[in-house]
Amino acid sequence: MENTKNNNIDKYLSFELSSEEEKKFKNSLEYKKHQEVLELFENTKAIPFNEDLILEKINTNKSKVSKNNTKVIPLYKKWLPASIAASILLLISVSIFYFNSINQIEYATISGQSIQFSLPDASTVWLNAKSEISHNKDWNKSRDIELNGEAYFEVAKGKTFTVKTPQGIVAVLGTKFNVKQRDNFFEVHCYEGTVSVIHKGKKTILKANDFFNSKLLNKRKKSITKPNWIENKSIFRNTPIDEVITDISIQYNVEVVLEKGINKKQLEYTGSYDYSDPLETVITVLCKSLNLNYSIEDKHIYLRPKK
Repeated sequence: MENTKNNNIDKYLSFELSSEEEKKFKNSLEYKKHQEVLELFENTKAIPFNEDLILEKINTNKSKVSKNNTKVIPLYKKWLPASIAASILLLISVSIFYFNSINQIEYATISGQSIQFSLPDASTVWLNAKSEISHNKDWNKSRDIELNGEAYFEVAKGKTFTVKTPQGIVAVLGTKFNVKQRDNFFEVHCYEGTVSVIHKGKKTILKANDFFNSKLLNKRKKSITKPNWIENKSIFRNTPIDEVITDISIQYNVEVVLEKGINKKQLEYTGSYDYSDPLETVITVLCKSLNLNYSIEDKHIYLRPKK
């Protein structure tokens, strides 16, 4: 079944689908899952393709990467056929420096995509799906990062390394930690070393295996060596349903809606999924565990209590 799905995507990218086949494909869950990337491809159909020019730009950008000691590695999901992976690699290679402004260097990911890159001091960053990060070009002046979304950092020792988000500020010297900021949710997990977290004017110090959650308002213990999303999976343990559906929405580029009758304050989920799993499989397992029904309309998934 997976080979058939990938074959349809390959044919779509190669303009080999008939009008009827393309219409059917665009109504499929597989198209909706990858719609953000496929629409980007759709919008470039009419642009003349000059392979030599694009390769020249890629090589130029690679040279810039080398000079800045910055390496970008896309963390592709297992479901991607080679042709799509190559296409996205091409897009990233050309566009990653599109965000390279006069004073700032910025990185951004779309739904279902994550990247890994190195900073000028050899610190390493993993940027999760639907996230943005930026830093000043003059890295020697200050190691300051601005983050919207989620990122995992392995920080080289040196002067203070600061991550600023709309919900709080994280400061370290040399350590490994994860920062997650989505809307009003803010969480920091320290895996190694010491992390200082400032949230709503209150300072909290985290040691290895400590984590801070803005909903809990105090630090807790969680013994894992790295965030699970780096391994292309999400694991939930008594996690509020709001956090679960936000995670699914980000990874699959859909909107999950809780209908009336669901007490989201009391509903918690324990389970997991790989980012290579089909969307419908993820939703089916979730609903079976929580005794819910679901329906899918376009890019919206509606969850409701079983009658």
